[in-house]
Amino acid sequence: MSNILDGLTIDDLINNNKDAEINIETLDDTKVELMQKKIDDGSIFELTLKEIFSYLDLSYVDKRDKKGALWVIGDNSLNDLMQLFEKHGFKFIFSSKGGRASKNMPAWFTTAKGDRLSPDGTTEQNYEIIKNYGYISDNTRPICINYIRWYNNPPAFDIREWNNTSCEKPGKGIVLNKEEILKLRDVLREDTIFSKDELLQVIDLGNASIDDYGLVTVLNNKGNWSTEARVVDWGYKKGLDIRKWDQKHTKCGKGVNLKQSELEKLISILKSIEL
Repeated sequence: MSNILDGLTIDDLINNNKDAEINIETLDDTKVELMQKKIDDGSIFELTLKEIFSYLDLSYVDKRDKKGALWVIGDNSLNDLMQLFEKHGFKFIFSSKGGRASKNMPAWFTTAKGDRLSPDGTTEQNYEIIKNYGYISDNTRPICINYIRWYNNPPAFDIREWNNTSCEKPGKGIVLNKEEILKLRDVLREDTIFSKDELLQVIDLGNASIDDYGLVTVLNNKGNWSTEARVVDWGYKKGLDIRKWDQKHTKCGKGVNLKQSELEKLISILKSIEL
């Protein structure tokens, strides 16, 4: 099973609050500059929308799975920022009175499907699976291991949920480069999950920092986010958790949380990959 909690801060999880605190955002030129920089170097196309919103410190509410809209909370001064989203596939419309999802605060909304921006302005999932290494779970949405090219980015290793084992529609997951996948392969053991007695549990965070818990390895620590492998219990059962965290470990991106049987299959697949 893959268990992912996105878009909520750790404080929200501690308080068992499913709806994060909503704040009205106003334009910060730094947000436009940060987004444009990631567009220019292409790294933004590897991120999901929610990861981008978190990176830009934007409050959002996503109701698209309930036939609603994706709302970004903020006033009309976010226009320049929203134009960047439109240029890459997501046209947001401003509503001064917002909607029920935004608690009637000013907000921008879109009903466009998809989860990632695209260089050419389309919202279709643009990917090429160069090599499929198999799947590590038999769930309704299996977790598959692929060597994949997202949009026009260099190929990378991908651990992700899909709608089936044929990998026709992608879900939540994590993209790792060669250096990161090698580091992961070198540190993983079949007892990795059970060896972490200092398990991170959401309820513990009021008394201690995530830095004290469950770290297996830091795969990448560049910029404001680091990619980490940890043993984490999100309230279900502890598992190997691979995802991005901000420097303060108060926000996290999408990733995967693997149970013991999935960890063992992952280790087997990683050993078979010629790197």
